[in-house]
Amino acid sequence: MGVGWNQKFAFERSELSRVHRFLAQEPGLTIQQYKQELPYGSNKVEGYINYLSHYGIYDKTNGSLTAVGKLIAQYDPGWRHLGTQLLLQFEVANQPDASVWYHMTNTVLPRFSRLDEEIALAELLRIEDIRKGSMENTKSDLRYYFRSLTEQEALGDLNLLRMSTSNGKTIYKRSIPDEIPPMILAFILYRQRASHFPNGKSIALPRLLEQPGGVGRAFNLYIQPEVIFELIRPLRQKDIVSYTQTAQLNDVEFLADVADPIEFAAVYYQSL
Repeated sequence: MGVGWNQKFAFERSELSRVHRFLAQEPGLTIQQYKQELPYGSNKVEGYINYLSHYGIYDKTNGSLTAVGKLIAQYDPGWRHLGTQLLLQFEVANQPDASVWYHMTNTVLPRFSRLDEEIALAELLRIEDIRKGSMENTKSDLRYYFRSLTEQEALGDLNLLRMSTSNGKTIYKRSIPDEIPPMILAFILYRQRASHFPNGKSIALPRLLEQPGGVGRAFNLYIQPEVIFELIRPLRQKDIVSYTQTAQLNDVEFLADVADPIEFAAVYYQSL
């Protein structure tokens, strides 16, 4: 997920959503054609499209928007709604190719309740696929990650990282979102099940919370596992999921019969 073409680049919803809208309006062009049509430099266009791929918006293999990308383009083309921003975070948390973001979410943050950039970099360099890459790009990607999750123009409203200062250093403390809309949560849970537990009707809560790229790691819910029960309650009332909570057993049961989890996300967007 290198951003060597602009080390000061940060996630800007306005710019990335603008490129997303153009791809929705002009489907089927090659990346070279997009470079000619979009009002940015060639490297920047390619960088933006790479990011849209990492955020689950654009499928570079097929050269088209994903189902999530089409849905967002239709209902939230400016990426203003909380549900959209949660989906972007969930998608990139599942993208090993976005190596710094992926490993910060799934490997580093679960080990540290708070950390600074120096500690984060040292931890990332313990990971082989990152260590083999460019140090300059790793540093740039790490700054991009921190800025993206703390700036309001990006994904700061998700409240996944809080900043403070200690001895002249910026400290990042992990946190959990104030809210996850029920139908977005349903999409995420059913996507997680389809990807990692396709035959599971009932999944142990620790597995849901600890699975790399799952709801727990993507949104730091492992910090307070009990929060998941509050989040799930509206879905229980709709017979989408249920749960068993005893001293020995904490299971989430999947009740709905849906062809594709995108149906849940569509309900969220249609209610806006």
